Amino acid sequence: MFQPSRYILLASLLVAGTAHADHHDPEEMQFLGTSLHDVAPVEGAPRAPVRAPAWCKEITPDPGYSVGGFVQAIENANNPFLAAKIACSFPGTEKSVQRAAAIIEQNWINVSGLPDKAAVASIALRLDEARYDAGKKQLCSALVVSDRMPPEIQLFMKTRNHLFGCDAEYPAWRDNTQAWHDDTSAYLDQSARPADELVRLGYILNRVKPAFEDPKFGNSQNYLSSYGIDSIDYRALSKENLARLLEVAPYKDNVYAKAVIIESLARARMGIAILDARVAKLVAQDPAWKEVLIDAPQRGVDAYNAAAKQYSAEIARSNQFELASSAGAKKQIAGCEPVLRADFLRAFGTHATDEAALAALSEPIASLLFARLVACEKATSDSVFATTLGRLHDRMRYSRGPRTAAYFAQLEAVSKVLADQPKFPFSLARLSFDFAQVGDWGAGGVAPPKPDAGIVKSATTKGDMVHVAFIKTHAKVMSRACVNTGHLLMIDANDQLVWEQRCHDAGWVTVNTTPPDHDVPLQLATGIVPNSYVELTLGGPMTVYKDKSKATLVSFYGFPM
Repeated sequence: MFQPSRYILLASLLVAGTAHADHHDPEEMQFLGTSLHDVAPVEGAPRAPVRAPAWCKEITPDPGYSVGGFVQAIENANNPFLAAKIACSFPGTEKSVQRAAAIIEQNWINVSGLPDKAAVASIALRLDEARYDAGKKQLCSALVVSDRMPPEIQLFMKTRNHLFGCDAEYPAWRDNTQAWHDDTSAYLDQSARPADELVRLGYILNRVKPAFEDPKFGNSQNYLSSYGIDSIDYRALSKENLARLLEVAPYKDNVYAKAVIIESLARARMGIAILDARVAKLVAQDPAWKEVLIDAPQRGVDAYNAAAKQYSAEIARSNQFELASSAGAKKQIAGCEPVLRADFLRAFGTHATDEAALAALSEPIASLLFARLVACEKATSDSVFATTLGRLHDRMRYSRGPRTAAYFAQLEAVSKVLADQPKFPFSLARLSFDFAQVGDWGAGGVAPPKPDAGIVKSATTKGDMVHVAFIKTHAKVMSRACVNTGHLLMIDANDQLVWEQRCHDAGWVTVNTTPPDHDVPLQLATGIVPNSYVELTLGGPMTVYKDKSKATLVSFYGFPM
């Protein structure tokens, strides 16, 4: 990485010597020409044109630099700016100077991915050293991360701060270390205050880092596993939205902000182009890659967006709850239960069986709204109801937005391909989506304990509880058999696929099914009346049927059917 102290030391050495640029004699220009080593574009980078230095408009020529010093500066490819400055002191009409300018620009293009016009603009902005340094100081003083910010706002600010290098000597795009992980993807999926284009850009720069890893390490194909998710933001990245941000504080008229945004966008696009090319190569080799990396994720996104369109108001209210809850705003979330419950029930609908109801919880919108309802109950009450809903929560597949939908659609596509091609070279370990730390949910597919079940003898309301007594008798209960549905829940800690199961009746057996008396919270007691049939888990009823025939489902975890 570029070290400012080395820049100063090298600059002090370059003025030494007796042959100076102001002489411009043919022998010096010939020496310059024979000393140069032309530079080719790297993968994904354009070629710099051979011409006079195009960034010298605001640079005052300094005749004190020697040709040898100029060559030495050019060879320091990690810092092309001193060489770019020196180039302005040599005659641009000389072919050797024009070659030198092309080499300087190509070195910068190869690192940044900038096209010619933008590369020239970037170099010119950086050579305006006083304004560039002052701009960074001014910008970073505005992009301060505070622990008092809600988590998503804090994370957005942290991403901007990192993007502009406020936490380092250089902007984030100059760092290829695979070490900056966070929950940005989750908040890009869903947020009360949507991330701006700088946050998206910062996220993308982190996701394209594998494009610049040395191919000899052999990881490039493995890192493409998350391409189906990442490409959502690759395609959404907008130059126009970034340009609009440059028109508002604290970025407006800031030389440093303009330079970093130009460079970061180019670097991101170069990385995207490299990854796109690698995906195209895989697709040409085996069409299964197209299904796994492109088609299946897009189907997931399309299905989510179509579902979300019907519940935009409900999702917005749940996002506002999450923001207020994460900020610890107790007054703002007080009374959240009736609103979030009603919103959830609209998306959840009614179902004829408990299996259908449980499966519906894993539908994208219902799962999101249910997760927010559970969080509301946990935050505003210490009731059995909250505990019971939390256990149900652990049995569903949580979806947060289009990226989550792409993730699960891609997993399901991979499973089908692997069933047909067991040696298909897809890295499940590299298919990562960091949403599990946002909020409080589980997606473990944990089976519930075997429920107590019985026919209600009496249901007596006592304050906010209903005392339920059951008919004391032996009864016939239905045994169960379960099969995988083909609906994927997750990848477990051992990188094994875990599937949702569909269970069906497998024959009656005679057992003593009389459960002990239960005190049930009113919120869970919907439909509990004499002669109703109730299945109870720890804390309360799972399902309430009209009678022991189980033909009519009355309520599911307190939600009316």
